[in-house]
Amino acid sequence: MFQPVCELNQVKSYPTVITTNGDEANIYYPDLSQVENLPFKLPIALFLQGFDVDKLYYTLFSKLIATAGFVVVVPNHTPPGRTYLAPELTQISAILDYFKSDSIQANLEIANSVDPEKMVVFGHSCGGITGLEAIRYSQTVEEISGTKYIRPPELVGGVFYGTNLLRKEAGTLTIQNSGIPIALIAGELDTIVSPEFTQRTYDNIADSPKAFIQIKGINHYGITDVSQPKDGPEEENKPQLKQTESVKMIAEWSGLFLQAYVLKQQASLDCLSQYQNFSNEQMSVIYEG
Repeated sequence: MFQPVCELNQVKSYPTVITTNGDEANIYYPDLSQVENLPFKLPIALFLQGFDVDKLYYTLFSKLIATAGFVVVVPNHTPPGRTYLAPELTQISAILDYFKSDSIQANLEIANSVDPEKMVVFGHSCGGITGLEAIRYSQTVEEISGTKYIRPPELVGGVFYGTNLLRKEAGTLTIQNSGIPIALIAGELDTIVSPEFTQRTYDNIADSPKAFIQIKGINHYGITDVSQPKDGPEEENKPQLKQTESVKMIAEWSGLFLQAYVLKQQASLDCLSQYQNFSNEQMSVIYEG
């Protein structure tokens, strides 16, 4: 669906430690060695993991998003005083600070091509909740660490899979996104987060551009490399699509949406505009541009 920008169809990756908070992470970025005169800097794409889902399970998705024109960072984050993997709002500023620090200079290819003033957030399951809260709140207090969070101006978009923001403790259900583009993607077979709740969350997003995509035949782990990660919450339904096909479809919609509204690619915007109130045997789409 989306086209790799400037033929960014090869991806490099490496493991690192985010020096600003100590998280181990994998970073994926397009191979720029064969590209001349890249017309834009590559935004940071922070991936917020699902509950106790290791970063390695998001490898294929991250590689595909990198080809769309992003530097993707996937940390393993353990909140203070906890023993499990889970996302926090504090990761937003930690990643921004990391990409603005001397640490990133160790990889000159990234240092010379990344845009540290522009970040998008991806999230799976509870990672999507954290991502939505990061956009929704201009400022708040992080639930686990008690640290004050202020939405940074660098945060310019988000795409979230298998999530919702309908919890009672979330207070008002309206997501005041201040025009920041948000896409929500759901798997029809998800028994952990009902697609209905994801769509209701979409309805509560105040401002366009926004999109809700429901994909048939995939479960809560449609975004991961396997249909049931080892330590993740148990999904009752088996997928009907091959896992690689599932991940590819989610990545294509994610990349298309962010190319249109963050990278300002007119071809992607034109393609996306064809899918307002669209449905076929594979998916249904609701979109407001």
